Formats: sequence, structure tokens, C-alpha cells
Amino acid sequence: TEDHPLLSLNGWVKAKEIKIGDWLAFPKPNLTNTIKDFCSISLDSDLGFLVGRFIAENNLTRKSLKSEYLKKDRKILENKYLSKWFEDKLLPNNFLDFDIDFLKGIIRGYLFRNGHIDNEMLCLTSTRLPILKQIQSILLALNIPASIQDRKSVV
Repeated sequence: TEDHPLLSLNGWVKAKEIKIGDWLAFPKPNLTNTIKDFCSISLDSDLGFLVGRFIAENNLTRKSLKSEYLKKDRKILENKYLSKWFEDKLLPNNFLDFDIDFLKGIIRGYLFRNGHIDNEMLCLTSTRLPILKQIQSILLALNIPASIQDRKSVV
């Protein structure tokens, strides 16, 4: 509602008083770092990089991954839970409980495929808002400020 209070850098303001460009506060997600492996697969930085790369790319398929990382460890693709992440291109709901190095690897992999620098700002792109929100949560939990902006493509 228009009268709903929101916390801004200037204190509490009504929603109707917020303007484009105003900064709003919201709770920082917490990383629990409690899940170190998943179904007998170590959640390390290298696997995180692979997962990040995969969820960033719409046209990257499980078959193309076999030629890279998965020849080294085929049980990853054969794992029905990890396979679901690859099919959905989305992390499970408890992703903030995963190993911190694994999450950092996801960020590196995602940046590798869908990241660039624009006006000295790190930018991540996607047509899928849910994965951007997950990536944003990881960045915020790592004390890296992150916002999501809708940028229409210019033709």
C-alpha cells in the first residue's frame, strides 16, 4: 500500500514517497555453511563453478558438459538431485546452507558466462528473474552489494 513504511537511507518513509534511485534496506541473508556434500558429492569450488556456468547459459546442455568436467566425475550427472538443478537451471531452496566455497564457485561460474563490467559496475544478466534473485542473495550474504534492474534490450 502507499502508506506502507520502508527503511531507506534517510530513515522510515512511506512507499508512495520512494523515488527511482532511492536506496532501500532489507535483511542480509545468512550463510550457514552447513552442507559440505550432497548425496556423496563434495560441494567444492570447482563444482560450484560448473553449476554457476550451467545455470547461466540457456544453450549449455548436459551433453556439452560431459566433454568438460563430467568426464572427470560422471557421478555428478548421474545424481538425480544435481541433475534436477541442471534441468531447472535453479538452485534448491536451501542453497544458502551450502558450503561457502561452493557458493563462491557458483558466482565465478555465473560471472564467467553472464557477467560484464559496465561503467565500473559488475553486471550479471539473465532472462530468468528467479536465478538472479538467488545470485543476489549469495552476493549479499558475502557482503557484496547487489541490486536487480530490469533493462530492456535496445534494438
